[in-house]
Amino acid sequence: MSALMSWSASRRWPLLFALLLLTAPVFADSITIGSLTYVGTGVPDSPRKAKFELYLNTEGLTFYRDFPRWSVPLILDVQVFGWDAGVFQTIPATGALLDPPHYCPCEGVVFNMSLLETYPFRLANGKLFTPSPTLTVSFYPLPGQTYLQTGQSAAIVLYSLPSPVPEPASLLLLANGLLATAGVVWRKRRALMR
Repeated sequence: MSALMSWSASRRWPLLFALLLLTAPVFADSITIGSLTYVGTGVPDSPRKAKFELYLNTEGLTFYRDFPRWSVPLILDVQVFGWDAGVFQTIPATGALLDPPHYCPCEGVVFNMSLLETYPFRLANGKLFTPSPTLTVSFYPLPGQTYLQTGQSAAIVLYSLPSPVPEPASLLLLANGLLATAGVVWRKRRALMR
């Protein structure tokens, strides 16, 4: 009976160790802050001119550093085909129709966006997020298509800059878990040897 119990205990400890590793803190490295949709063509005076819908919204995601309940907008400068579409903010939610001076059918479109303020901010869950100052949204035809299709959309994703040093609290938590697991295993083995 004791051999059976020690075998099951030896199977439990690697599982516990694996679970400890999986419970390491997870940090957001990207946030979806909106979308771009290809509306199609058809401006009255120019029927082949491309149109895009820009939607930006970060309500509930970004908070001011010193006042955690205050939402703060992100401000982006948007460019497409070398044309400056203008400056847009995410709070209140932006729903703008862009008609760049370009004609479609289009085989691909690239939007370049720049954040005008790149200070770190806190997410709704309290985690610190340092945004990358530039982001790119690329449109390419759907599989089997030659050109962009009306209604095709792409998410606008803001990525965080990599943190050069892991958080000390996370490392301390992981080290304590590993030491506790090693101590329990050592005691069990010592008790079995007696």
